[in-house]
Amino acid sequence: MKDQYCKEQSRLTLLDTKCFHALALQTVILVVLVWFGFVYRTLLFHPSAPLEWCLLVIYLLMMFCLICAWGHALLALKVEDSSAGRTDRVVRDVAKLMDAGCSVYDLMLETYTEDVQRLTQAVSAKTINLNHSYSEFTISAWWFFLFMLIGLLFVLV
Repeated sequence: MKDQYCKEQSRLTLLDTKCFHALALQTVILVVLVWFGFVYRTLLFHPSAPLEWCLLVIYLLMMFCLICAWGHALLALKVEDSSAGRTDRVVRDVAKLMDAGCSVYDLMLETYTEDVQRLTQAVSAKTINLNHSYSEFTISAWWFFLFMLIGLLFVLV
């Protein structure tokens, strides 16, 4: 049981690291794209030709997908209910089990079982949000590719 707990704890740590890296990368890209939109605001936000309207719509869709990806990475990084705040419950359970004649081994097994279940649920929730973040980040990358392609056409034509 302790090995399973250590395994789940390491998975949670790995997911937190991935979430942090995804959030940092998405934040930098978001800032750069907002800066780009600010610098080229007259060209981007005052469309007159159909190609300029396409650029504006694609830019807004790209930003929307990137903001959604950033939000899901932030949700995945959210701190779950930690085991540090449950000391009162553990002390109460120890007293109950000692009164009932249970051994310390039974108490440790029960505690590890509950902790493994909690960690598994936290890992599952983080994985779902991180997968959403990766998917939305990929979609925003495709929008960025299309934006750059149309921008290149706009410059060449």
